[in-house]
Amino acid sequence: PASRSIHPRQGRATSLARSRARACAMPRGPSSAGGGGGGDAAAAGGAAAAAAGGERALHRAGEALAEEDWSAAAELYSQAVSTLRAALKSSGAAVAGGQALLPLGQALSGRARSLAELGRARGSLAAQTGILQAAVTDARKAVLLARHGKGDVAAAVTCLVNVLIAAGQYEQAESSVREAIASEPKSPELRALSAEVQQKVLAAKMDVDAADGRSPGTFRWPLAMALPELPQRSEAAALLKSLSDEGWEPFLRARGGDALVATAHTDAILLDGLSFPISLAWLLTAGGAVRWPKGRIGGRLHVIVLGATARAEARLWAETEYWQELNHLLAGCCEVQFDFVGPELDPVPGGRVHCLTPPCATQFFEARPELTAENTICAVFNGGFGNFVASGQEGLLWSWWPDLQYLTDRGFLCTFFCANDYADLKGEVAVHSALLNSQFVVAPRRNPFAMATVYSDDGGPDGPGVDKEWFSGNSFLYVTCGRGEGGRRRGEASDEDGPEARQELIDRVMAVASGSGELEVASTEPPLLALGAVEAPAVAAAAAPAPA
Repeated sequence: PASRSIHPRQGRATSLARSRARACAMPRGPSSAGGGGGGDAAAAGGAAAAAAGGERALHRAGEALAEEDWSAAAELYSQAVSTLRAALKSSGAAVAGGQALLPLGQALSGRARSLAELGRARGSLAAQTGILQAAVTDARKAVLLARHGKGDVAAAVTCLVNVLIAAGQYEQAESSVREAIASEPKSPELRALSAEVQQKVLAAKMDVDAADGRSPGTFRWPLAMALPELPQRSEAAALLKSLSDEGWEPFLRARGGDALVATAHTDAILLDGLSFPISLAWLLTAGGAVRWPKGRIGGRLHVIVLGATARAEARLWAETEYWQELNHLLAGCCEVQFDFVGPELDPVPGGRVHCLTPPCATQFFEARPELTAENTICAVFNGGFGNFVASGQEGLLWSWWPDLQYLTDRGFLCTFFCANDYADLKGEVAVHSALLNSQFVVAPRRNPFAMATVYSDDGGPDGPGVDKEWFSGNSFLYVTCGRGEGGRRRGEASDEDGPEARQELIDRVMAVASGSGELEVASTEPPLLALGAVEAPAVAAAAAPAPA
């Protein structure tokens, strides 16, 4: 799930001061001085007043919690806990149990959540030992009170597991749900919670791995999670026929039968990982992004993955054989050599991973003049440089801008994959159209081999479902090659442009991106590759992609 920033709301300090004032002004129970029935009545009245005061504090605490004012909420819930405990003791309800226990359970759950959020706001909750222990203790007590009071056990258990997950205690969170289900096996809420907790644990592990300051990207699977192994490869000719607009299922059946289809249904990381090489394989064959030399095979095709990251493309290269699927599918016409280039890469044995600071592509190609537009293609997976049309954050565009100009000037075939259409795709296509006048070999469209995992937030500022943001890796694609007349070339705008020049470029892009209706793009023929191939034997030609 995409993380959302929490913006403090104004007026919280004033609200807290008023809450404290009201708490101090809460009516105290009448004195118990006196004797006989009068004393009992006074005690009962004091307990009732205390209970009412506890309910008011509980309500104010809920308001602070809704405003995400964790400190105020924790203090107000503490007031509610103290007051409600006093009321229960005075009335004897603590011994009798029943519904009277439920407000105290709600106060403990609320305080547990407030403390957990307060701990996370200060850094890692696991590192805040005192806060963590208090939050877990409160949450466990709330579960016990919900059971004894016949209250909402599922809500109390949900609070407990959320605290445990926030603290990184994943096994305890899952075991708490199992224990609750064992106590109430017929509860549909608890069974639904079991599946929800598995997702929350997975999301929390993703967030922990993404907390190193690098871009989290679209391939967020925990680093400790192994990617599924692939079965032995079948013949390339059969696999090539399975690459079509019908998407994953025909390919998976051709690649590994029902077993591989079943794995994909239960383990989304499989499709997320395969999406990189198979999307590219489809574009270079059935997708029509290139023309292959007629009747010739062999030679080397250089595939340069630009903007690659250690978490995604390079991880697949280091830990799996997934990238070799492209080599296998194109074995009838060429040998593929991969290079991974980007600023967020770690060293990997073999010399194919290159950590470079922007402009990455410019540096990489200028050091390798043997790589040309005739023997090289570039792949950019979820580059995100068009997202600024929705987010307003332009930094990623300017880091890509020199390379986009360089690649367009050199006439490299560039395949771009985007994680959504409303921001990434719209913004990128607008950059190509308004600034570069790029020629499109494949117009913007859906990718039949997109990732399986979809990330989304809880909704926009108006609540769930409103202005909801989402992304799913490699969901959309387009391919460019060169430019038409009038595009902005290197030297006309650079990374050193002043704010006025940059704003002029942004305004041009926004004018295109905000237009209604479909955006027309300049098209061109797929380029003919020249790989130094040799005449193809008649048998091998059957396994090659369609020639020019």
